[in-house]
Parts: sequence; C-alpha cells; structure tokens
Amino acid sequence: MGKQITDVIFVGEQSFHLSILQYSNGCFISVTEGNQSSLGSISLSLNTSNVVNTSIIIPSEFSPMFPQLLSELASNLSKGIGLSSVHLKKELKPETAIDLIKEIKSHLLKL
Repeated sequence: MGKQITDVIFVGEQSFHLSILQYSNGCFISVTEGNQSSLGSISLSLNTSNVVNTSIIIPSEFSPMFPQLLSELASNLSKGIGLSSVHLKKELKPETAIDLIKEIKSHLLKL
C-alpha cells in the first residue's frame, strides 16, 4: 500500500475526520462528520482516456453530490480508481462543502 493521511478538518463549528489511502492504481477517501471514523455512502469513479465515469454504490442521505465529487477528484488526481465513503449527520452548506473539497484536494496533492 502507498501513503496514508489521517486528519481532522474543522470548518466553522463542524469537524470532519478525513482518511486518505493511496494505492498504485487509485485512491480511497473517507470523510466522516465528527471525530469518529464511520463508513457511509460509497461512490466509485474510474479515470479512463481522460474521461471519469462514476457509479453510486450506496447513495447519500445528505448532500448526495459530495461523495461523487470526492471520488471523481480522487480518480482524476490519481489517474485511476477513486473510491469515496462519506458519512454525514446533516446536509452540508455549500460553503462548507467547498471548504472541505479544497482541504481534501490539498491533502491529495501532497501524496
């Protein structure tokens, strides 16, 4: 297995537990609202010929586009398979989602 990043990201009053696992052919991102890691919705993306195809394996109850965006980001940056798991307790505000994606992208670029 490649590199691993674990962090807690604070956005306003909310905290999110982040885990990123890098593999030779892709990346797994897990985001959990709160400080305890939990599995949630699952999105899978595959980067082939500069086109990213995405499948929602387990849909999200809250902010359904967020897990898809994360798996596509992971797939695009790793040039392979992107898998995301997102466990949220409530709908994300758009500005919170944007801040989270910026933080996660900065972590991915460090790998």
